[in-house]
Amino acid sequence: MRGKINRRISLFTFIAFLTVVIFAGVSKTTNADTNTVDSNYNLGMNNAGEIVVLATETSENTTGAGITLVISDVSDENPVPIGTVVNLSKTTTGGSIIYTTNGTEPKIETGIIYKDAIVLEDDVTIKACVYMDSVYGQVVQFNYEVMEVEEVKANIPEGIVERGTEIELMTNTTGAAIYYEIEELDFNDTTTPQSIKYDGPIRIDSSKRIIAYAKLAGHKASIKSEFTYEVNNQIIIQRDYNNEVYVGEFTEFEMKVKNRFDEQKSVSLVIAVYDEKDRMIDYVYVSDVLKPGETTEIECGLRVSEAGSYIKSYIIDSLKGLVPVSNTIKIPVKSK
Repeated sequence: MRGKINRRISLFTFIAFLTVVIFAGVSKTTNADTNTVDSNYNLGMNNAGEIVVLATETSENTTGAGITLVISDVSDENPVPIGTVVNLSKTTTGGSIIYTTNGTEPKIETGIIYKDAIVLEDDVTIKACVYMDSVYGQVVQFNYEVMEVEEVKANIPEGIVERGTEIELMTNTTGAAIYYEIEELDFNDTTTPQSIKYDGPIRIDSSKRIIAYAKLAGHKASIKSEFTYEVNNQIIIQRDYNNEVYVGEFTEFEMKVKNRFDEQKSVSLVIAVYDEKDRMIDYVYVSDVLKPGETTEIECGLRVSEAGSYIKSYIIDSLKGLVPVSNTIKIPVKSK
């Protein structure tokens, strides 16, 4: 009899509880902004053999739990060659891939809908997710670094050096080509700097700044390195007008000369013609006296013979041996 009463009480309890559940809407919702928790009720039996109502909870995360993920066919564990093509895909079907490359979170309003492969031209962070049924999936992030040539270094530290010092450039990246530009510091240089491929030591005859970088296929060019060298107590020349020189024609040369010595100097400006075998075949000179720190202009001209290949201009302080005491300017000779 007692067992029957217990079963009746359990039955009445079940009916009462079921009524409450029905009027309560059977389910409840929490944190409606991001996560939804649904309580589902099922019938079951406890250890005493009584019928009971069991509640189970399932979560739907609107920020991506259980949503398909974005994957890439290129690993970001190590630097990759420049121009590497990255393809994104989904782990399951349905929805669209939204991504960004500026570090922001991928959203339908500000992100990019993935259609074509992404070509890596520089270091980049790709953030991507799947957008499906107005729900954003879990955001995945790929941090790509492009292979870069190591910076250019010089064999001699920046600073004051003796005239004629030779600067060697190098990089630790095997096979990389080095390019450099020269910025003259003793005069206002009005010429446009040109990138020159490095093929040997750079002679420092005047104060100048060397700007160098290195390139290699499949790599990002190295950062630019600058090396500033100052040469004191010397005479500097600069060609004012870079007019072209032709074989068989008379050419006037205008040179700006600066005395950086702290004493007066008697000097001569030499314009010398050389053949293709680097032999001097003709020259002219003009002499002048320069005060300490003085800058002046010296003009002279000559006609280049048919055998002329190039011209050198420099300052000497004695006609014995024609030994330069200044920087040297090399001028090409063209044929008509």
